[in-house]
Amino acid sequence: MMQTFKRGALALILGTILAGCGGGGGDVASPVANSLEVPTLASTAPAVQGHYARLNDVRAAMGLTTLNWNAALATAAQAHADYQRLNNVQGHGEVQGLPGFTGVGYGDRAARAGYSGLLVGESIIGGTPQSDQEGRDLMDVILAAPGHRTVLLAHEFNEIGVGAAPMTNVLGQRGTQWVDPARVSAYPYHGQSGVLTAFAPASESPNPLPGVALTGMPLSLHGSMFNSFVVTGATLVATVGASPVALLANADVGQSRSAFVFYPAAALTPNTAYTFTAQVNVAGSARTITSAFTTGGF
Repeated sequence: MMQTFKRGALALILGTILAGCGGGGGDVASPVANSLEVPTLASTAPAVQGHYARLNDVRAAMGLTTLNWNAALATAAQAHADYQRLNNVQGHGEVQGLPGFTGVGYGDRAARAGYSGLLVGESIIGGTPQSDQEGRDLMDVILAAPGHRTVLLAHEFNEIGVGAAPMTNVLGQRGTQWVDPARVSAYPYHGQSGVLTAFAPASESPNPLPGVALTGMPLSLHGSMFNSFVVTGATLVATVGASPVALLANADVGQSRSAFVFYPAAALTPNTAYTFTAQVNVAGSARTITSAFTTGGF
């Protein structure tokens, strides 16, 4: 599950199935030429700590497992961020022989750094935040991109590492992570405030909606990557006046998937309360998922 968000060189490496996402297992990599200092959470910059904390805040609010710090993932993230900076590139692959090379794919880089988890993947966003708050804000920006969000909020993941040069985050899954097959989570999460009002699909690679210049904040539903569910209906309404908002779906309602994204057809209104409601069939039963949230000033 490779995603790139066009805002500089922030890399987030998240757990996902190696064989199904590219960059895992079969990549050819050489050993790291120079040893890297193993980054502990306490040794990281304020922006790194804020970025990590905000993701855990969101996951906790959604009822998901929060992510433990993992030094091997942080080492892999730091190495790939350095590679991008040294070669003035942004992306998931590395070319052997170029400065900073540590592995062709993100699975190789994590393994070279000593990560022993079964799941690994990568998601990249640019930006060079300095403060704790700037790190938190950049996490909210990457979560606005639905492709990245699907990875960052996947139920199975339980570890993270973050590097900076520029800022890079790595997440993964290790051990037996039990996931409730009946859990479906919504984003924006229930009670969230300051939600961004708009999203430009071309800012994400791959572009989820080619030919569409702007939508409202994408709304998403997330289940286990190993247990699909069906959406039978979805609505978004402004709480005051119950004004309905037209939605563009990324998949036909009625399909069976592990995640769904719905795009408001136009930017949402600032400082406005909304309610997102979806009817789903999961684990053999019908359920209604509701998330009430409030947009910010932009």
